[in-house]
Amino acid sequence: MSAPRTMPRVLRLAAGLAAALIAGGCAKDWAAPQSGPLERPSKVFVSAFDPAPGSQMSDPVLGAQLKRRMSGLTDQAVAIETGQRVSAVFFSQLVAALRSAGLPAEPGSADNMRANTNAVIVEGAIRSLNEDDLRQRRQSGFGAGRVRIVAEGKLLYRADIEQKPLTSFTAEDQSAPRVPARAAAPAAGAPEQLSPEVDAHVRRVAQAAADRIVEYARQQNWIKAPPAAPAAPATPPRRR
Repeated sequence: MSAPRTMPRVLRLAAGLAAALIAGGCAKDWAAPQSGPLERPSKVFVSAFDPAPGSQMSDPVLGAQLKRRMSGLTDQAVAIETGQRVSAVFFSQLVAALRSAGLPAEPGSADNMRANTNAVIVEGAIRSLNEDDLRQRRQSGFGAGRVRIVAEGKLLYRADIEQKPLTSFTAEDQSAPRVPARAAAPAAGAPEQLSPEVDAHVRRVAQAAADRIVEYARQQNWIKAPPAAPAAPATPPRRR
């Protein structure tokens, strides 16, 4: 007698589950089709690129200034202070470069998003090159200055609460090393800054990272490519 009462309930549960699966399969995904570009993000949130675990950022000029002001400062503490300054310079340069290229970049993360909006999140870290890395570069003809860092990042596309990875990149300064410049003494009461040599190196790495992001944005038609330079007028052949 219990079977006739149980079967309809089981059938109803099975029918409900099947309907949910069908509805889920027919629902439109939040992302753009694979064959087309993603919708232009309303914001590009750039997270801080902190030094990767184990990275030892070095700037001898800055280190000497820090130890002169804070006696007893250990080498490890100097490396941490240097890493914080490297991260700050990289971050400010990256945001500025993305804005200059036409992307709506600003500091932040997915936590800064409003509902029913889409955004690209830039995340990553900076790391120092170890001696093996530097040795390989010297052997290949690519010199190394006092400090060399690389940036490793990724782009995420977030729409409302859904998120998907887009691409990852590695950026580094590929310019030839320069003769170290003497750092100017910081103003009274002002925090010590990176030496001109290291500051310029970090900014070039940040610009290289921005170039990778901008190139991806152009592929997605989020920003327009810069106009091509006008062709030089043809010079008529000289008559003899």
